[in-house]
Amino acid sequence: MDRIKGALGRFHWTHHHLGDSIIDIHGDEATAMTPVACWHEFVGGKQCWGTARYYNELRRTGGGRWLITHRRMVLTGAEGSIAERGGTWLARSSPTDLGSAAE
Repeated sequence: MDRIKGALGRFHWTHHHLGDSIIDIHGDEATAMTPVACWHEFVGGKQCWGTARYYNELRRTGGGRWLITHRRMVLTGAEGSIAERGGTWLARSSPTDLGSAAE
């Protein structure tokens, strides 16, 4: 929570739009992929946008709640300061390789 509060203080506004998740459940563990698009304007007026996929690992607790135990974000597009940060980029595939794109 402290990390999130500190990060949000840098933005005049921010928006994250999450797409439909693909979830695979195996007992008390699960994996999920969720696409996200985000737009940000920093307090100083600089703007940026990005698209990514969240790859999550989840575990069900004894109380029945699902908790994210690990998240990997893979960038699929970016402009502005998000692009300047580098990060892990999703490898591009040609149309003939689309069957392996979900790996």
